[in-house]
Amino acid sequence: EGRREGGMGSKAEVKYQENLVNKFKKNKEDTQKLVFDLQKLQMQLNENAMVERELGLLESDAKVYKMMGAVLVPQDLEEARSNVKKRLEFIRSEESRVKQRITKLQEEETKLREEIIAFQAKKQQQQQQQQ
Repeated sequence: EGRREGGMGSKAEVKYQENLVNKFKKNKEDTQKLVFDLQKLQMQLNENAMVERELGLLESDAKVYKMMGAVLVPQDLEEARSNVKKRLEFIRSEESRVKQRITKLQEEETKLREEIIAFQAKKQQQQQQQQ
C-alpha cells in the first residue's frame, strides 16, 4: 500500500521535477541568447568607438560621407560626430540593460539549480526510508 501511495505522489513529483528542469533549460537558453546579443553589442561598440576616434582626428573642413544603400552621400562632420556619439550612448545603454538581464537570469539559474538539488536529495531520502 505504501508503494501505491508513493506512486500517486510521485506523478506530482515527476511533474514538479520536469517543470523545474524545463524552467532551468529555458533560463539557460535565454541566457545564451543574451550573451550572444551582448557580444554583438560589444562589437558594435568597438566599431563605433573606432569611427568616433577617426572622426576626432579630422580637420573641421574634412569631407565626410556616409553609406546609404549602395551610394555614398556627403555628410556634415559635426552631424557625423553627433550621430556616432548618440549611437554609442544607445549601444552602451543597451549593453547595460543586457548585462543586468544576464545577471538576473544567472541568479534565477542558481536558485533553480539549488531547488533541483534539494528536490533530488529529498527524493533520495524518501527512497532510502522506504527500503
